[in-house]
Order: sequence, then structure tokens, then C-alpha cells
Amino acid sequence: MATILVVDDQPVNREFLVTLLGYKGHRLIEAADGAEGLDVARRERPDLIISDILMPTMDGYEFVRQLRSDEQVASTPVIFFSAHYLEREARMLALSCGVEQIITKPCEPEAVLKAVDHALESQQPLPPPPHVEEFDREHVRIITDKLSQKAYELRRANLRLNALVELNQHLASMRNPLALVEKYCQESCEIIGVQQSVIAMLEHDGQTICHLFASGLDASSAALIFKEPSFQDAFSAVLKKRQPARQSNLNLRLHNPVVISEPTPINSLLIAPLATRSQVYGWLALANKLGVEGFTEGDERLAVTLASQLALAYENAKLYMDAEIRADALEREMIERKRAEEKYRSIFENAVEGIFQTTATGEFITANPALSRMLGYDSPEDMTTAINDVAQQLYVDPEDRSKLVRILEEKDVVKGYEVRLKRRNESVVWALVNMRAVRDSNGKLLYFEGSVEDISERKKLEEQLLQSQKMEAVGRLAGGVAHDFNNLLTAIIGYSQMVMTGLGGDHSLCENIREVLDAARRAAALTNQLLIFSRKQVSQPEILDLDEVISNLSRMLKRLIGEDIEVEINASPSPKLIKADLGQIEQIILNLSINARDAMPQGGMLVIETDIVHFDDRYFGEHLDLSPGHYVMLAVSDTGCGMGRGVLPHIFEPFFTTKGIGKGTGLGLSTVYGIVRQSGGGISVYSEPDYGTVFKIYFPRASEDAELSRKAEEPDYMPEGTETLLLVEDDPIVQQLAASILQTQGYTVFKASDGKEALQIVAECGSRIDLLLTDVVMPQMSGRELAEHIKNAHPGIRVLFVSGYTDDALLHYGLLNEGVTLLQKPFAPGLLARKVREVLDAT
Repeated sequence: MATILVVDDQPVNREFLVTLLGYKGHRLIEAADGAEGLDVARRERPDLIISDILMPTMDGYEFVRQLRSDEQVASTPVIFFSAHYLEREARMLALSCGVEQIITKPCEPEAVLKAVDHALESQQPLPPPPHVEEFDREHVRIITDKLSQKAYELRRANLRLNALVELNQHLASMRNPLALVEKYCQESCEIIGVQQSVIAMLEHDGQTICHLFASGLDASSAALIFKEPSFQDAFSAVLKKRQPARQSNLNLRLHNPVVISEPTPINSLLIAPLATRSQVYGWLALANKLGVEGFTEGDERLAVTLASQLALAYENAKLYMDAEIRADALEREMIERKRAEEKYRSIFENAVEGIFQTTATGEFITANPALSRMLGYDSPEDMTTAINDVAQQLYVDPEDRSKLVRILEEKDVVKGYEVRLKRRNESVVWALVNMRAVRDSNGKLLYFEGSVEDISERKKLEEQLLQSQKMEAVGRLAGGVAHDFNNLLTAIIGYSQMVMTGLGGDHSLCENIREVLDAARRAAALTNQLLIFSRKQVSQPEILDLDEVISNLSRMLKRLIGEDIEVEINASPSPKLIKADLGQIEQIILNLSINARDAMPQGGMLVIETDIVHFDDRYFGEHLDLSPGHYVMLAVSDTGCGMGRGVLPHIFEPFFTTKGIGKGTGLGLSTVYGIVRQSGGGISVYSEPDYGTVFKIYFPRASEDAELSRKAEEPDYMPEGTETLLLVEDDPIVQQLAASILQTQGYTVFKASDGKEALQIVAECGSRIDLLLTDVVMPQMSGRELAEHIKNAHPGIRVLFVSGYTDDALLHYGLLNEGVTLLQKPFAPGLLARKVREVLDAT
């Protein structure tokens, strides 16, 4: 490929040639005038030079003349590229310098490529250098003519340019499209130099005229121009092809019947389309060129320029008007959006639920204050900074996030997913998460967004409900077991004591019988534990001093715990008065102490402390099980093996135990929990493996003015009597035992297995019966119903109820009301005898 030098003072012309010839693989170098081109040519020695003629500093003729005078580059072929110097004299002068080809500006690319190929392939001999004087004379004459012609054209162009500048300056501030068109119509007459001008604007169909403007003639006469048959084809071609049209020597007269005057003559006509790249808006018609017969190519180019400029200005004006309308609408929309944004921002900032956006990898993009508060941070910024750190783990179980991501990838939405999250202080919050995946139009995942609701309280209530349901289930079981089991225990205890009494205390079999009694009492205690845990045991609360209860148990505790465990009891000097069942409080202390002993098989320390504490509203907010106020605290701590976090949530569940098989029933702590809740108190536990356990129990503090309860010791004797008793018991073993005990003590006893049989006995000998001794729960008729029937007929009869059921059943039958005497199974013979005598002797 060749090296080609382009010499032209217009950068756009150089760019055109460089680009065009560069695509053909030629190497292009540039110069801005003849002097620069001469230096470049001598340095680079190109294969071809393409040069403009009219240039500053040194024109093309002088450039070529000096080029031919230099032996090193004299033979270089040259092509002139010029919009001027096209006359014969100019071509002859070029030929005398050895320039055979002159390419006219503007031209098609093919013409340039053809000329270049011809110049590179041609081997024309170099002409002799022109005669200097003859060359200078011809050169000066052509340059002078061209400069004069150029000056004239520049003056004319300057006048038109000034008119255009003034028009554009005037129109720059015009925003009304139709006013703009009207102004152009008036000014086009002066700019192009015509008598009349007409502008027609079309509808969207491109055919129907919607606006017509005229200058130099009235509107009705102007309308005749495009209606004239001889012009219709010209107008159609202009609009269809978007090309101007000229017509001369017309000698046409427009007859306007509306205007009474001489017809308007039309001698020459120039039509240009009002078109942009996107649309044809109408046409510009100029009539009767001043001073000449017709319109020139220059007029045509100017008219096209004016029409194009007008079309563009009209389009811009319309766009401006549309933009103003849209701007107003946009401003209103922005105001509404701003209000909506402020509204939703307020919702986002003040929402009770946490709201967030995260990346696919789990980093927070944005979050609201509710979420940061939920997770224990001061602000969303603090939260995102901490959690986005890879060292910070948000999920308690990392698998939860993996599950969430898998669901979102498959279904794009997650609803009602419960998950445990870590707070800043490492505590756990239960959260209900709703999330969705946000994707772009191609389905690519952008981010996740969703909401988080703190359901810790709900989960706590659910756990409490579950615990309550467990307790209720055990309670129902205990209630059913208690009836049958207590009947059996009543018989076992009663007959065992009767046998011991009959044999005498020194008999060799008495020790065996005592073992039977101990087993029966342990069985009764086991049933009692079930009832206490389920809160169905009949409680007998009284005013107790907790320190006094612990002091009375201290000797037993030390024997029970063993010598390898040190027992320390600490109490503040203030009295610790509570209202509770003495036996239940003792059972709490014993159960916790036994558990502590089992946790220290190698020995250790057991500490029992009491104190008075006050809980305010803040504490109440964190511990819903207690109301604000004063409480008596009982703390039992040990230095044993402790418990892990996985064990702690289950320790109060019935039958849950960490002890080996045969070493625990799983009811000890369940019983403690039931007693504490039944007493209106609360319980907490803290434990660490290998560091021990601390149980803290809080009982509502009784008034300091309350008097301590003092129970009289139960007498150890069996009173006798001669009265007649009606014994109603559906369990034959208990019936036979009670009848035998009472008959031994001198009473006359009628026996019945149910209410129907009892009523028959009363009907036969009702006046002789002094006391009704009846079980509460029996088939067909309850003991309460039976008593009411009998008392209606015999108001003076005394009633003693016996039951092995829980307090729920007793409440159902109305037997815990004041004035009702109840004997709870299992009972010893002496207790039965004393209770019967007590009811008979009551006034």
C-alpha cells in the first residue's frame, strides 16, 4: 500500500480523505497548508499527494511549483481536491504544474478512490518546470479573479448569514411553534429575496393542511398555490421524496374570487420540504425571485437550509412545549413521589417490624431502626457494619440461612419462616422471617428483601402453653391414678397398722410390716409429687418464716447430704414471711438439696441463702412470670458438675432426668416448679458445666404484720363411739377396711357400694343413722348428690366425705367450700377414727 500526503486547511476535508483511504490500507500523513505540506513531503517522500488549492500561507499552485523544483520529490504525482478553480484557465495552470486530475468538492467516495488508483498506477512523464514569469502572471490573475468572486459570494453570504443570525437570535426565545413558523415565513422573503412566501403545516397524516402562513399575499390567494393543478405533482414529489423543486418562466396568474384585485402573477417557484429525520411537517414555497428570472442552486440550498432549520426549530418548539407540559406533570409527580417517599420512609423508619435488603451473600444493603433494635444495636449503621463483618454470625444455626437461600432460589419467596438470630450481646431472639428474591428482567438475582418480626414472646408463651399442657396431661393422669392408687394405699396402710396393733410392737413380724408401711408412704409421696407438679394437690397455705423452715430442716439435711458435702446456710436478719404450704416448701428444699448432692459425687459445697428483693417494672418486662413488688428469695447453689445449655430448657419437664436408670423419677424439679407456680412465685436457674448450678426461687413476700401459723401436734389415739354410721364406698377393699376399723371402735356400720343402695338403707332405717361416711366420686350418683338427698329427708344427719381425687374434682363437686368436712385418701386407721369422732362431736 502507498503513503499518501493530504494537504488541506480544513480538518474535516483531511479527516474525510484519511478515513476513506485508510480503510483501503494506505498510510496517510497530513499537513494544514502548502508550506507545511512541502516540509512533510521532503521528509516523508510520499507516493501520492492530494492537495487543496485555496489555502493560507501557501496555496496549492505554489506548493506544486516548489515541489517540482525539488529533485527529491519532483516526480511525486499530485491530485488537486478543490471546490474552486474549476474553469479552463485554472485547469490549464494545474496541468502546467503536472497536475492532471482535479477532484471537485464535494464528491462521492468512489470518485476519490478511482482518482487515487489512477494516479498510483499511471507512469506519466514529468513535465518540464513552468516558466516562472508566465506561471506567476497566470497564477496572480486566477488568484485575483477567484478572490474577487469569493469576496462577492462572501458579501452575499454575509448578508444572508446576518439575516439568519438575527432571525435565530429573535426566534431563540420563541417557544410557541406556530408563532415560530409565522416569523420564518415573513423573514424568508428578505433572506432569499422573493416577493412571496407560503408555509403549510400538515396534520399527522402528512396530507391535510392544518395551518397556512403567507407573506406578500393574502392567505386565500396563498391557498391557491398548492391547489393549482400544475403544481400539485411538484408538491407531492417534494413531500414524498423530501427533495426541493424549482420551476421558472411560469407566467401563471392566481385568480382569487374572494379578493377583488389584479390576479397575483407567479413567474418562478421554489418548494422545499419542512422535514427532520423523523417526520415531514409541511413545505416552504417561495415565489418570484427578485431581479432574476428564476432560482439558482444556491437559492435552492439556502431554501432547503431554511426549511430544515424551520422544521428542526418547529420540532424543538413542540418538544419544548411537550417538555414543559411533561415538566409540570413531572414536577407534580415528583411532589407526589416525595410525599409518598416521605410517607413510606416514615413507615420504614417507624415500622414495628424489621425491614431489610441483603445481597445474595448475606450482607445488609439497608435496614430500618426496628431491626437494629431487635438485634440489640444502636443504629442500622452499627448493625450492618458489625453483621457484614465475616466474623459476625447472625444465625444461631448457620443451616437456617442455607435453607432460606435454597427456598428463595427455587420459589423466590419465603413466608413465615421461624429462625433464631443472635443479638449483639449473644442472646437469642426468635424471629418470623418473610423474604422475596428481587431479580432483573433477565432473571438475574439482584438482592433479597423482607421483614422480620420478633416472636420471642410468642415462642415463650408457646413454651409455657406446652408446659401447661404437659402439666395438665400429667395432672389428668395423676387425678385418675390418685383415686385408684389411694384406695389401694388406704387398704395397705390401714391393714398394716391393724396387723401391727394386733401383733404388738415387739413381735418379730412388725419390722416387716413397718417396711410395708414405709413403701406405702413412699408410694403416697410419689402420688403427691405428681399432684403437686400438676397443681392439683389440695394446698393448705399458711404464714411461714422461710428461715425457720430451713433451720428446722438443717439437721435432717446434713444427715441426708452426707459428710463429704459441706452445707452452708446464709440468711439476712430480716424475717422472710411467705404464705405457702409447709410440706410443699420443705419438699422444695429437700428436692433441690438431693439434686445438688447427686451432682457432687466427689463432694463439694451446698449453699442455701435467703434474702428479700424488690423487682421493678424493668425487671418485670424481662421476667413476665412475676409482677413488680417485694419477694422472698430462696437460693440453692452447688459446686457440682453443672448442666449444659441443651439440658436447661428441659429440666422442669415431667419425667425428664439426667440421672442414671433407677436413680431418679424425673419428678423432683417438676414438683418444685409446680409448687413455686402454685404459690404465685417464679424460678430461675443458672448452670455451667463443671462449675455448678444455682436455683433462685422468688415467693411473694407476706405482710410483716401477718402472724406465723403454729400447728398443734396431731394426737396419737383412736377414739371410740356407739353411734350408727352409713359407709358408702364403691371400692370393696376400702369399704371393708373402713367398716372393720369403725366396728372395732364400737360403731354400728351399714355398708353400701353406691348411692342407690345407700338410699335403700336410709329408707329402711334412716332415723337411726347418725353419720353418712361417703366416697365423693362414685358411679351413677356422686357422694355430694347422695348427701343432699339424705339431708333433705333427715336434716340432722352428719356427713363426712372421703376422696382420693385431686382438688379439681373436689371443686367440681363443691367439696372445698367452708363447712364441708373431707378426709383425704390414703388415711391411717387412727386418722379415720378421729375424723369420725370430730364430725359427730361438732356442734
